[in-house]
Amino acid sequence: MAITATELTALYLSYFGRPPDQGGMEFYLAQEDATVQSVADAFSASPESMDLIGPTFGPDQVNRIYLNLFGRDAEPDGLAYWTKQVADGLMTPAFAAYGIFLGAQNADLISVQNKMLVATTFLEHLDTPEELAGYSGNEAAQAAREYMDTVGSSPSSVASALSNLDAAILAMLSAGEGEGPTYTYVGANPIEEGQTVVVVIQTTGIAPGVVLDWSMTGIQPEDMEGALSGTVTVDADGKARLLITPLIDTLGDSPETITLTVGGGVFSITLNESSGPLFDSYLVDATLNGNNNVYKNGASTGLPDFTSKFPSDVLKVGGTTTVGALLNFKDVTLDDKSVLTMAVATHDSLLAATKLNATGTQTVNLSDAFSGTLDVDIENYGLGSVSGNDVTLGLATHNVTGGSGDDIVRMGTFTSISGTLDGGSQGKFDSLYVSTTGADLTVGTITNFEAINLDTNVNAKMTAAQANFLLLGAGTNTVTVKDAGTITGAAAIENYTLADAAGNDFTLGASAQNVTGSATQNDIVRTGGVTSVTGTLTAG
Repeated sequence: MAITATELTALYLSYFGRPPDQGGMEFYLAQEDATVQSVADAFSASPESMDLIGPTFGPDQVNRIYLNLFGRDAEPDGLAYWTKQVADGLMTPAFAAYGIFLGAQNADLISVQNKMLVATTFLEHLDTPEELAGYSGNEAAQAAREYMDTVGSSPSSVASALSNLDAAILAMLSAGEGEGPTYTYVGANPIEEGQTVVVVIQTTGIAPGVVLDWSMTGIQPEDMEGALSGTVTVDADGKARLLITPLIDTLGDSPETITLTVGGGVFSITLNESSGPLFDSYLVDATLNGNNNVYKNGASTGLPDFTSKFPSDVLKVGGTTTVGALLNFKDVTLDDKSVLTMAVATHDSLLAATKLNATGTQTVNLSDAFSGTLDVDIENYGLGSVSGNDVTLGLATHNVTGGSGDDIVRMGTFTSISGTLDGGSQGKFDSLYVSTTGADLTVGTITNFEAINLDTNVNAKMTAAQANFLLLGAGTNTVTVKDAGTITGAAAIENYTLADAAGNDFTLGASAQNVTGSATQNDIVRTGGVTSVTGTLTAG
């Protein structure tokens, strides 16, 4: 389920201790597949998180979240619990902050309700271009945090905050004066003709979702694939990313200087002329003169680069092939039953330029960590044997095999899958994330995952074997079990519905767990280590 404005405001308050900014709200709410979990992951990896939280997360950081939300120190049990959840890799720091928010009771609950009211009102009162632009940068964010610190559980704190709202906005704007946005070029320099390059501009003081104008001078239009100007959107990490492909013109020219302007930043990029053979000579014995199809079949050694001198060339791959870069081709086509191993940077550049095509059934193996959505033209993916893979299915029929690191596979918007998802036998903690309620995990094959994570209020149907995975959830989750078996309930799951079949043997995982048994068969429900049952147990 897509994240709501209320949930997003709660995340900003919980983790950053401030109201959301308009750019951030628009950026995340415009993403149809953005969930509380995915936004929390983005928050945890953001520059603001590094500035505010730092590279490690422990008791001090948990206590800061309690102070943000409740105006009090955390109790020892809370400190230990949330620190361990993050340390064990069960959730990101920002998702832990959201969990603390959801667990508020009594005076703490009143405090977060008051802060939500004031934060929402704060954002509504930023109603001029100057105010919206002024709420950016570290100093303005800190001023907003200090304003929110004045709101607690008492009615008088709310009344005082609202009466001082205009003064707080003025103070926030004053704090941010002179700070201004910054632009830093962090991409490759120099670059080569014939290469597709991802140009990255790191910004500060610019909210995610802000659209910047960009332009290039110093190069002729016919020497660049695509336009020399356009717009680019700042992402959640404060980065503006451009994909450019300078074409090969005349061999032997001197290096050129391209002037790139992005927003308020101006950068000089050196463009080197291409030289040498069109392809590695031990791979291709012919010189291309344009409009060629180049075939590379069978296993190759090392990571050779294929570079075309002409944008009309097509590279066709059959058999089992390993490549480095695939540069300046009009298309890269995989034949039926081909297997292509490549780096993530190569894979991403092909997808960004919509140049990866396939016929029949193919396998793509990625040699390093990948984060993103899998391509719909490729049926089978093998993930790199490293930590950091975080993939979202592009097809319900995708087959994915994890590497030796800890992998995350997300079902995205699909409610059922018919492929095989294999977390890999060597990872210590491979996780399957389910984001759409009503998901049926019993159709496809799911194996070698240590955990299944259900997003907020997501209900799912599972086999008895899957129900015995480590199940994590948020909000209120219901698991319906397809077949009978011996199952131990997960503490994070509120409701279980057992299979209408003989052989159900269920052990409670939490005192408040609700269990509905078979309508026609005899069930066994065990209290296990639970000493007090507060949920509802229905025999069926």
